[in-house]
Amino acid sequence: MIKKQQRGYSYWESKCGEEPTYNIIFVHSFACNSDYFKDFAEKFSEKKYDCYLLDLPGFGVLTPPSYKPMSLETMAEYVCDFIYNNDLRNVVLIGHSYGALVCEWVSHKLHRPNDRIIAKNILISPANLISFPNLWNIWHTDLTDADQLLSITKKLMFDKNRIDTSIESVLNECIHQEEIAANMKILRKHDLKWKTARWFFKLPLLLKDSTLIILGANDEFVVRKRTYKKFKKNPFCVIKEIDQCGHIPFIEKPEETFKMIDEYLYPTGSKIEF
Repeated sequence: MIKKQQRGYSYWESKCGEEPTYNIIFVHSFACNSDYFKDFAEKFSEKKYDCYLLDLPGFGVLTPPSYKPMSLETMAEYVCDFIYNNDLRNVVLIGHSYGALVCEWVSHKLHRPNDRIIAKNILISPANLISFPNLWNIWHTDLTDADQLLSITKKLMFDKNRIDTSIESVLNECIHQEEIAANMKILRKHDLKWKTARWFFKLPLLLKDSTLIILGANDEFVVRKRTYKKFKKNPFCVIKEIDQCGHIPFIEKPEETFKMIDEYLYPTGSKIEF
């Protein structure tokens, strides 16, 4: 993978060298950056896909736009602009947690029945319905305190004693840059209010493109049963669960997560020649 910074975007890029079946865009979660997805995205390298791991504005090296507040809408517009400016088609959006919310909004904004921009969505542990204790913790966490964020991250995992070195390094990178910590506070202020959160509840019903939701069966961050019920109302959504897995399936159970995604993008029984 190659790290690129150009035309106002920062991202990791991996190209298959021929016309790709899909253009896959990975969107990271709150309090991290695209490095979070890098090891997992490497699993797609042998497929006929072009992959892009975006840094959301305000994270990594990107500063947020001065003329817009940091918010879910700003993040979604950034991803939409990336798709348009690179003239991408057959896009598969893969988002984790807060990043899944961004993908939901992008899919809703770019849905074109006669112009296949968004082919499919893959939402990993989408944060539409966060449990109240966890929402409280996010609100009252000192985002410049590495130990506090690391403690919360450990609680998100099924194995509470396990922490991946890639998670720790990304968290430290974000926290040790004061500007990024300040941006996270602004994002928290704009998006984690009741009026805004109600919009998160509606997003699953607005999806009109084929969508796979991957949930950890032991995820204590989101309200899993309510999430399941919410997405099940949408006929475009398919829900899969991974046993003995918390909020970060692509790190806790990377092989199982990849197999689910691979089967979804290229079904074994498919008669279509990809």
